[in-house]
Amino acid sequence: MTKKLSARIVPELEKRLRESGLLTAIVTLDSPRFKHYLKKPANLLHDRWTYMERDDARGVLYRLGSERGIRQELNISRRTKQATVTTYDPRAGREQSIVFDLVSKTVISNTVRHDSAGVKVTHNFLFLNKREGLLRRAKAEEVAAV
Repeated sequence: MTKKLSARIVPELEKRLRESGLLTAIVTLDSPRFKHYLKKPANLLHDRWTYMERDDARGVLYRLGSERGIRQELNISRRTKQATVTTYDPRAGREQSIVFDLVSKTVISNTVRHDSAGVKVTHNFLFLNKREGLLRRAKAEEVAAV
């Protein structure tokens, strides 16, 4: 039986986003609000997200939160047909990236990285049920492929 990747951010990051007042953060990619953002990205601006200009063609980047504090970024790439939601918590040394395929409408990657005794450790966040997930340590070759 293959494990399905979770579409949610880890509960610790979700809690920190809410504590920081970032109430419009994306906590699950299964929500109608996230799908609405993909159809009309300009609606992110109404929900206090900031459009970040870039010189290259990697996609469109929106940020919620400050550059140095806890924040969430949404990168929509029409070229690769993927949307990436990345949540950063510098205080806890934790980062989570969820890659969503815009064609198949599925999560293709959900990785959590954190510092453990000065070493960066990467886990895959697997689906258990609607409210919970499971962190499973990623193999080195899986991490290198991402």
